[in-house]
Amino acid sequence: MATGLTPAQSLETVQAQTRVLMRTLRRLGIPILVFVNKTDQRGARDEAVLAQLARRLAVPLVPMGRAAALGTRAARFVPGLGPAALDTLADHDDALLVVYLDGAVPDGRLHATLADQARRALVHPVYLGSAVTGAGVPELIAGIERLPPAADGDPDGPLSGAVFKVERGPAGEKVAYARIFSGTLRVRERIPFGGDHGEGAAVGAPGMVLCLGAAGMVRWARCCPCSPGSARCRSGPGRRVRSPSWRARSPRPRCTNWSSGSRG
Repeated sequence: MATGLTPAQSLETVQAQTRVLMRTLRRLGIPILVFVNKTDQRGARDEAVLAQLARRLAVPLVPMGRAAALGTRAARFVPGLGPAALDTLADHDDALLVVYLDGAVPDGRLHATLADQARRALVHPVYLGSAVTGAGVPELIAGIERLPPAADGDPDGPLSGAVFKVERGPAGEKVAYARIFSGTLRVRERIPFGGDHGEGAAVGAPGMVLCLGAAGMVRWARCCPCSPGSARCRSGPGRRVRSPSWRARSPRPRCTNWSSGSRG
């Protein structure tokens, strides 16, 4: 299942595109995580921005922590659910409300309820941080891995996926980010690019996977064309990516398993 990530800023009011994006994702029933950016800049706010988000977006938000040293380069994200999280979650769970009224709610029960309601798009976790300094980003990535529903698919089925982003690596090589729906990608495997969209549309030329890795839940692959006459790809054992159950909890690994003469 898809998951939406809605950005917001700790310096400004809720922008129109944020409201449009939130309404669209909620209408589609897609789980949403919110990231409040720029907590390292002077004038950054946290509680005021969270209150404004809840009021302007009219959605139940659950802060996953708080910002410390707000408005400085030392700004950081401190994980931890506060009392407001329990109130929000109890609004959608009568059993949790009963436990809440009877006494303290165990942390395990609280986090399990949060994950369940986030997957059903009943509440939306909120993280605070800075994309420039990286504050709050590891916690956000961990939330993306843990909170959304697991994707379904058959790792042993036919390979199917969609490239949603292509960028240049440090040496000028192309790196393709792909969402794998089924099947398995392996290093040195030749795969076709493009697809048969009917009416005689031709399938793209095959290419070779040179390296596989992940950034959070995003699978990426470095490929080169394997048309006649092109330089041969030189690749080591590499990784095997079984989708959608395969997950990586480390940043993108270094990879030198590609040939400088094969930068398709």
